[in-house]
Amino acid sequence: KKDGLVLCVKAFPKNPNFIHEDYTLVMQGPQFVRTRVDVENQIQDFVNTYKDCSVTILRFAPILGPNSTNIRARYFFAGIIPKVLGYDPLVQFIHEDDAVRAQISTLSNNIPGIFNIVGRGVLPLSTGVHMSGKIPVPFISAMCRSFFSAGYASRIWELPSDIVPFFQYICVGDGKKAADKLGFIPKYSSRQALKSMIEAN
Repeated sequence: KKDGLVLCVKAFPKNPNFIHEDYTLVMQGPQFVRTRVDVENQIQDFVNTYKDCSVTILRFAPILGPNSTNIRARYFFAGIIPKVLGYDPLVQFIHEDDAVRAQISTLSNNIPGIFNIVGRGVLPLSTGVHMSGKIPVPFISAMCRSFFSAGYASRIWELPSDIVPFFQYICVGDGKKAADKLGFIPKYSSRQALKSMIEAN
């Protein structure tokens, strides 16, 4: 059996610059992170119980491209983009075409394990906002959370306050293991993934 899992790792001030697959996932944090960590733990329990099954877990960086409508895409589509004052974390994306290639490669090979699937390189969040052509509005952390909560509650956008830490702290993955064992080399950089989404909208 072979499974793929899209997993968000928590944005956290003590994260290393590049998170490798052996890095301990933290159950604290936003609900959407806790849920995905719990799912991965359940899959690991399955692996430990049924050792004759081959299970592959793919941890994708935020997927962007011409067809993207996910939570990261919606952030860059907002007319005014709130950001946390004093923070400019590195961000990482993967182009939707590369994400498909990674899944096809995984299904074509029988290589169990956990793999980060990420685009080439990273870029500062401020660069991404500049590329989008939107207006960045800085808030202190508490006010930024309130701003997101108000916009979410009034349905101005679909961005919950739980996403704010991702605009404060680094949360990027190390793709070396996928390159070495799966042979997956992304064609697009994080910048190119974001640029393709912006140009399509």
